[in-house]
Amino acid sequence: MDMVDGLDGLDEDTHARGKPLYIASHHTMADQTATDRPVLYAYFRSSCSWRVRAALNWKNIDYQYKAVDLVKGEQKSVEYEQLNPQKQVPTLIIDGHVLTQSTSILEYLEETRPERPLLPKDPFKRSQVQHFIPISGTRKSPNAYSLTASCPGPHDCGGDQRRHISASESRRSDQDRGVGHGQAERMGELLDHKGSLLEKTAGTYSVGDEITMADCLLIPMVYNAIRYGVDMTRFPNISRINSAVSELESFRRAHAHMQEDCLPELAGKL
Repeated sequence: MDMVDGLDGLDEDTHARGKPLYIASHHTMADQTATDRPVLYAYFRSSCSWRVRAALNWKNIDYQYKAVDLVKGEQKSVEYEQLNPQKQVPTLIIDGHVLTQSTSILEYLEETRPERPLLPKDPFKRSQVQHFIPISGTRKSPNAYSLTASCPGPHDCGGDQRRHISASESRRSDQDRGVGHGQAERMGELLDHKGSLLEKTAGTYSVGDEITMADCLLIPMVYNAIRYGVDMTRFPNISRINSAVSELESFRRAHAHMQEDCLPELAGKL
């Protein structure tokens, strides 16, 4: 995950990379067969969920959206744990499989739905795309608490979301309100690294003039950088690519503020 949701294990983490693509061949929360619509369990602000939404939209895959409220702790329910024992989002039910971990899901979609590819055919360009994936990993992510309780700006945490923060978390709010500055610094470092790669790879988009997985990872990263107060004027190339990608309908529909579980005060604001 980018520097976004992290999460106390709520959103996926890179420690799970290399694990099997799917965690079960059966499931209990939905009975989806190969002929049914895929089902995506996600949270609107989860950057890992956002990546998968973008890929599904880009590939014109019709799917059902099932919101999992991380702040309310719905990912810890017995029912959801049966579906995803890691208690994380996203989870995608497709082709009779239960898939977890966003990059693994993107790879699965690329292998099984090659139309509108997200990986270039050219081996060198493909390797360039793959360079971006570790940079968006969770090892630099803020924890879940800092995401939901620390509100750097007026559009970060809505009233409804803050009411779901526990009393123990509220007692930590004074300390964690200072986390935003630290996260902004770390995200700035991450964007510096990404920017140096883009100097060698960028065209209209992150890698050349075609949409790739790198763009699916870029959008939520920039969203959270802005959310934590990063000065994006430092990154004109990233901002340019972010604007170009964000204009595409597939990515507009994948935006956090376009999801059914988005906070009312943020809904539809792009």
